[in-house]
Amino acid sequence: MSHPSATDRPAKSAEAAYGRLVQKPPVDVAVTSLRIPRTDEGGNIEARVYRPAGPDKARAALVYFHGGGWWQGSLETSHSHCAHLAKLADAVVISVAYRLIPEHPFPANLRDCYTAFRWAAEHAGDLGVDPSLIAVGGTSSGANLAAAVALRARDEDGPAIALQLLEIPVLDITASPQAPADAPPWYHVMIDQARQTFDRYAGSGARPEDPLVSPLLAESLHGLPPTVILANELDVVVDHAVRYADRLREAAVPVTLTVYPGLAHGMQAFTRILPVGRRFRAEAARALSALSLTDVRPGAV
Repeated sequence: MSHPSATDRPAKSAEAAYGRLVQKPPVDVAVTSLRIPRTDEGGNIEARVYRPAGPDKARAALVYFHGGGWWQGSLETSHSHCAHLAKLADAVVISVAYRLIPEHPFPANLRDCYTAFRWAAEHAGDLGVDPSLIAVGGTSSGANLAAAVALRARDEDGPAIALQLLEIPVLDITASPQAPADAPPWYHVMIDQARQTFDRYAGSGARPEDPLVSPLLAESLHGLPPTVILANELDVVVDHAVRYADRLREAAVPVTLTVYPGLAHGMQAFTRILPVGRRFRAEAARALSALSLTDVRPGAV
């Protein structure tokens, strides 16, 4: 359910192995570091801005939150994905290093994500971004945070969000995933990992029934932005994506759900060895590029 941590030696080895499965980032994307001030608590939120080559113009933007089960993951683990999205979609991507549990209990992570989104909207001109074309998105637990940001923006009359782009989202931590009767042993292992991840989050102060923790449980999804959901067929949380898409449709929110066959949770990231992972990424880029009515650049797959 999470990306490898860089905080201990075994996890660093896992991160190195993960890196061998991921395509290298494109070289023609400018990457700059950014510090976004926390106006209410002090300190800064680290972020990276990915800008594709090409003429200066106001582009669409994605404020992106990495995965990692809320307790690990980093700007580095999502670096290649964000760079490729920026190039393929001809869009600006702002990747946010939100605070992690348990050192920073919930809702510190959500505060950082929402602050970063608001900052991007308020500084759109400086970023070369069209303020009407700002999306929020993320992967796994990052998609959870993106959905929570969208709920906050709706309920607090925040800046407009043009799109939710949710990749393999985790949207309900109130119950353990269920295994089909014929599920192989590895599926049960992933269910155990998911439950441990959910329990860790709940133990950090995240109340499972809170819609900002389990967005699928929000009383109403009316008024949320158009949504694109990308899910994996063999993911133990694929039903989160399906149920959320169903509820969005019931709320008259435009939604597209694509389920990729043969992939378990996180396998779409293995773009160096899996063509379907590259197709997954290309679809994410298409959703982002559609905001400005441009086509995905050649070489997406």
